Amino acid sequence: MRGQKTGSICGVGRSRSGSSLILLFAAFLASGCSQLAKQEFPPMILDQADLLDQQTEAWLTSFHYPRGFAFVIRSVDELPEALIGARADDLFAETAKESSEEDALENRGVFVLLSRKPALVQVRVGEKLHSLARWGGVIAGPDYIAKQSLAMNGDFDDAVRAIVPWLAQRLPETTELSRTRKLLLNDIMAEISSELEDFGLPSESFYGHYLLKPVLELRVRERIRFGSWWITYVVLGVLLLVAKWIVGAVFGVTAGGLERAALRSSRGLFKGVRTASDVARILLSIGLGLLFSIPSAASALLLSGSRLEDQIALKASGVPGVERLGFEPEEYRISTGLAIVALVLILRMAKGLTGQAWLVRMAVLPEDVQREAFENLEETSPARAFVLMILGTGGEAGVSPEDFEKAPFAHAYFSSALQDFYAALKWALLAQLFLPKPLSLAAVYFWIPPVVLGSVATLRALLQARRSPQGEVSPPSRLRWAVLLLGGGVLLFAAFRFSYPLLHGSAQSTMSPGGERLTADSKLALRAIGPIRIGMTIEEAEQALQGPLARAETAEGEDCYYVEPQQGPHGVSFMIIGGRIARIDISEPGITTLSGARVGDSEKHVLSLYPGRLEVTGHTYNETGHYLTFTPKDPADSNYRLIFETDGNVVTRFRAGRLPEVDLVEGCL
Repeated sequence: MRGQKTGSICGVGRSRSGSSLILLFAAFLASGCSQLAKQEFPPMILDQADLLDQQTEAWLTSFHYPRGFAFVIRSVDELPEALIGARADDLFAETAKESSEEDALENRGVFVLLSRKPALVQVRVGEKLHSLARWGGVIAGPDYIAKQSLAMNGDFDDAVRAIVPWLAQRLPETTELSRTRKLLLNDIMAEISSELEDFGLPSESFYGHYLLKPVLELRVRERIRFGSWWITYVVLGVLLLVAKWIVGAVFGVTAGGLERAALRSSRGLFKGVRTASDVARILLSIGLGLLFSIPSAASALLLSGSRLEDQIALKASGVPGVERLGFEPEEYRISTGLAIVALVLILRMAKGLTGQAWLVRMAVLPEDVQREAFENLEETSPARAFVLMILGTGGEAGVSPEDFEKAPFAHAYFSSALQDFYAALKWALLAQLFLPKPLSLAAVYFWIPPVVLGSVATLRALLQARRSPQGEVSPPSRLRWAVLLLGGGVLLFAAFRFSYPLLHGSAQSTMSPGGERLTADSKLALRAIGPIRIGMTIEEAEQALQGPLARAETAEGEDCYYVEPQQGPHGVSFMIIGGRIARIDISEPGITTLSGARVGDSEKHVLSLYPGRLEVTGHTYNETGHYLTFTPKDPADSNYRLIFETDGNVVTRFRAGRLPEVDLVEGCL
């Protein structure tokens, strides 16, 4: 549902970092989850758009659903494309509220939504399942998209009969973690669940933001003109800094005038106005962070490859080419490697260390100056002083009130830095154990702007603190902070030096335009060749190719025909069914499969490239020829095949695509 919280598994709530043992013990007691996980729920069939036949409805009613999952199958006539995901979230919430099993649906519901226009199936799950189902590839990623694509030709009965058993199998496997992983995930999420809310998806939450469309336009132009990924974020970071400075200056002038007026009246009124202005300043800072939300636009681009509804929503934004800026679905099969985990750790730590510039400036001052400054803060701004004391005395790094008073700003900063270090470690564990590559890289994208801005502010603060009110900073303090500054600089340099090829390389390999090309060196996969993917429309394919597709001379009919790239390579053709690419045919030497097979290779060689994986059957028209059929093991690819045709000695042509089109031996005839 929209606004779902990625809360802890089995309902174990959040805890302050100082209560980790209590949290772990509570998670252990709750590892069996609630009684909802043990109940059987009858399915709800709400075919309001009449998209399913009676046999399918009867099959859905009699299907054996797993315990602990409340299934709802609902259909609608039409969904707005720009809000297609958000509307699905709303319908899930509405269905839950109107049901007698509201609690079960909100927590452990499985909502399968069919829409006639656009022809699509979407899946939403309850709060207690959402995080793991999403990260586990059940409601996002290539497996999910493969099931969604079954409904795109309007065959909703087959789509439902495929996706419901798949959900019934995958959801228990994905959400029923071992006790160790469940405890670890609960402890991690107690620390970072609020940050995970930034991982929104384009069609869910970002079309209510005025920033999305201009940011998308900037990103597309940058991608086409420069082939890079970071310029837009730097520009937005500068604009964000300027906007915050202007708003802060206006607020400061206004608040200062009110405070002076109150001081002329009475000192008690002045303290009240100062406290109110401090609280307002904190709220304003939070509000500005939300208003100028760069992460939302970044994730809209990065995460759009994980669900068809997001691709549809981005395309409906009206920004040409935007649907090709995200990670490809296959990227969601890739687990986060140690290199990315290290990058996540470094940048999350840098984000925390550079996010308290004003505190750094005060923490480098001598202890007596800190005490005097804190006493003055208590007098003039008690709200800020109280927050600072809580920061310095609370949590695992907190000190006693007596020790805090000796160097209040230094203790507050040290406590904050230690908490950020713990958070960075937990983020790294999360990236290593649970998040696929795109989600981990999305976190990196989110943190780069605040790290850059925070580093500039921290450096400025250190330069301002170089001379304290009582003269130079003492040598030990100067040495300590010089080492910290040098270490931070090395850390940031390593992070950006490492992140640029990693992120830029990922973008270059998966994004168009300006990215992957279709050439004689391209390789045929089950679902794609170069930038062309099975399921694309002709317009989308031409945009990806940056060139026209011409109808083949032998093409007949409008329901099924072939097109070929005018700019080459030769020997490549695409079967069009219902306006979309259904299969890819290769008829000349040059282009190979991912394993290296090509036209002209001997049967023996091709069989050796796929040992034990090819089914050999007789050719329909050539008595000595054969079909060599590769059937993938991955359930997500069960609807796809790679087929070689031979004359009994060598490969004469081969093709890849979805069933049943890839099996048509005569093509479109």
